[in-house]
Amino acid sequence: MELRDAVKGRRSIRRFLSKPVPEEMIQKIISDALWSPSWGNTQPWELTILTGDAMKQFMEKNREAMMSGKEPTPDVPAPEACPDAHKSRYKGRRGRKNGLLRKDVRHL
Repeated sequence: MELRDAVKGRRSIRRFLSKPVPEEMIQKIISDALWSPSWGNTQPWELTILTGDAMKQFMEKNREAMMSGKEPTPDVPAPEACPDAHKSRYKGRRGRKNGLLRKDVRHL
């Protein structure tokens, strides 16, 4: 695969099927991901994989937290080295792209 094809073919998926991902596929994804580069060769990966009842409980707790209106308190905060200009792109913009509502964004 050419780099250009990989970059242009990349997608962010935000809607998922309800069927479980097979264990073999999860293991293959992890195995392949271990080959990805890391900044300064730090290899900072930490994985938590939830399936079954544990995932259902996590999803329910996450939904409750989102619906409560409380300010999010992530386990892993945004990196301190992330410039303020980049942080401001994300704060309070859920569902928006470049300051536009999704319905206003045209895909070329």
